[in-house]
Amino acid sequence: MKLTESRIKQIILEELSALSEQEEAPEEPDQQEKIDSAVQMVDKLLPKVNNYMKYEQLIKKVLSHDFNDEQGKLRVLKAVKTQLNKSI
Repeated sequence: MKLTESRIKQIILEELSALSEQEEAPEEPDQQEKIDSAVQMVDKLLPKVNNYMKYEQLIKKVLSHDFNDEQGKLRVLKAVKTQLNKSI
């Protein structure tokens, strides 16, 4: 099969659509359960954070965490920004 410019464009478009479908696919149930349990654990410990310095350390730790996923990090940062705007 000869690769033409139009075939290369078609392959690229197919790959891009496949990638976007993967990003939109929901996470596996096991992954979601792990996330939920981790969030529940933090939620149980949150009342022990009892002064502004500890809150500051906690927020800095979350924001500096290596997400290994730029899109995920952007979503978290947008959520933080939204919450900050609501709080102020």
